[in-house]
Amino acid sequence: HSDESYGPTSGKASEEKGDIYNVAHALGEALKDLGFNAIVSDNSHLPRDGEAYLRSRRTAFDLVKKYQPATIIDVHRDAVPAKIYRTEVNGQEMTKVRLVVGRQNQNRDANLEYAKRIKAYADRDYPGLIEGIFDARGNYNQDLSPRAILLEFGTHTTPEEHAKAAAQIMAKVLPAAAGLTGARDNAQTGRREQAEQRKQQA
Repeated sequence: HSDESYGPTSGKASEEKGDIYNVAHALGEALKDLGFNAIVSDNSHLPRDGEAYLRSRRTAFDLVKKYQPATIIDVHRDAVPAKIYRTEVNGQEMTKVRLVVGRQNQNRDANLEYAKRIKAYADRDYPGLIEGIFDARGNYNQDLSPRAILLEFGTHTTPEEHAKAAAQIMAKVLPAAAGLTGARDNAQTGRREQAEQRKQQA
């Protein structure tokens, strides 16, 4: 939903290009900083109507066809009281994140397992981050990948900076849940292996 915004930050809960794009880019940049190739689409899927997911499906399909991504993340925000999402992780105030899995898609079981892995990693390393898993009626284009997930970063009354803070933490959780290793991790592993080899030669 391209219009989703955060009222305390922009003064609007809905606008033509919503604050939600900033949260998506915060997630993407944090993943890139960890060594992953994250692609963030700025396509608009307005208006907010019954066809919005069909329009976003075209975007998701094109990305899958071009990049064959290991995971597809659909970034949203909720529209419930902010207190439901308010949290603190490692002493930093931020919003919780709700994981949404659509029941009406052929990958539903795989997507649900993926959501459970995301929650398990987050609960272990960043307790308080995940609001829960919502088993929702709908497809949400999750039939395009067995590792597709919709993430809701707070609500319309959440400050944008709290949503972006949560996105930066989610960037540390998602690759582990998807079984990915970043370029930085590979480089560190390589350096460790080289150091071990030098020790053995010495």
